[in-house]
Amino acid sequence: MTILIAAFFNAVMDRTGDVVAFRNSVFRHKNIRFWSKEISWAFAKKIFGWKFDAWHIAKSAMITLLIAGAVLYRPVFSPIPDFFIYGVLWNATFNLCYNKLLKSK
Repeated sequence: MTILIAAFFNAVMDRTGDVVAFRNSVFRHKNIRFWSKEISWAFAKKIFGWKFDAWHIAKSAMITLLIAGAVLYRPVFSPIPDFFIYGVLWNATFNLCYNKLLKSK
């Protein structure tokens, strides 16, 4: 489950990473100074040197979930088939989120 949520946050990162993707996202009506990394880098508040904007929050969440997935990993079949299964799940979740759920209508 953590890998699916991590893939979602990766899609959020890609939808907020530059102005073109941001303007074609469900976030387009939100504050660009927070939601588009291309703009927010100049305005983001820093907390202990960490930038507080949508892109950095999504990246931190993705990394945290990937680490949690590695720590909590229990084989479903065995590591090699699981590797491919999780890869397919990651790509399917990312593409669903990026191309459908987070894309503006």
